[in-house]
Amino acid sequence: MVNPADRTYPTTVTSYYATTTTGATALTIDHVTVIDPWPTSPDPELVPFTIYESAITQRTVVPLPSPAASTLADPTNFTTTITSTTTWHVWVVYAFDMSPYTPPTCPGPEGCAYGSIKPSGRCEELGHQTRCARQCLMKDYLWWCTKRAEGDPEPILGRVCDDGRGTNATFEQLVEPCDHTDWRAGCLLCAEEGDVTEFPDFRA
Repeated sequence: MVNPADRTYPTTVTSYYATTTTGATALTIDHVTVIDPWPTSPDPELVPFTIYESAITQRTVVPLPSPAASTLADPTNFTTTITSTTTWHVWVVYAFDMSPYTPPTCPGPEGCAYGSIKPSGRCEELGHQTRCARQCLMKDYLWWCTKRAEGDPEPILGRVCDDGRGTNATFEQLVEPCDHTDWRAGCLLCAEEGDVTEFPDFRA
């Protein structure tokens, strides 16, 4: 990791990685170039700082041979380029933030969770509990949070508003790092905090 204070701005940070996935009929090889443009240094007084990150993927699909096709010509590889953009909200790290190495828990009896200790104003407006889906990513000594679209295979990050029913159907993503007092999202609200079956249905 590089301390953002050591950089000269504006700057663009470029990184690379590769992944290989083996499927039933093909091998998929991705070479990914990640481009992070930093127009200015992140200011703790102006968080969250927004980064529009681009990822350029050179994907090669290699068909795997099968016994039925053993006498046929060699299969042809397929290569394509995929470009995507992710909006990241970058936050300064504070001592009371949740550690990225310790996932949130449901500490109550039978896996329930107690009421929020440091509730979000937005969650209070909804009548929901403030929970942590998963701590935001730590990169260059900063928290990187993003809002996941419905159906996105990547996990939800950061704090969310949770209705306490033990389902993620009504999570509202706050796009901010989790506090060390946050319980895990998706836990049933412990009985002593109220009867969760009487909660209004905010999905309507």
